Amino acid sequence: MFSRVFFALFGLAMAVAPRKSLRPVEQVLLSGYENPEALEPKEWYLDAIRAKGVLIFVAAVVTIALERRGAGKQLEKELKAWAETEATKLATANADEDASE
Repeated sequence: MFSRVFFALFGLAMAVAPRKSLRPVEQVLLSGYENPEALEPKEWYLDAIRAKGVLIFVAAVVTIALERRGAGKQLEKELKAWAETEATKLATANADEDASE
């Protein structure tokens, strides 16, 4: 769950501020260049990074929603099984009381 929230926030950051989200990558990839801070990404590249961020955000949110939905269904199944078990116990106890009278 934590990783999905992290990816949602990461995607949101990429969508909102694509230039800032590129800085850590630039520092690693352009470390061998003399003047890497002078390099500027083109607008189409920033648009692509922004679109990628939106896709990552949407995928993470959908995954979180589907996991929660699945967890809810699992909880519902467990509650039904518990209720059936308790109903059986109650019916058995009532039958024993009726037999002893």
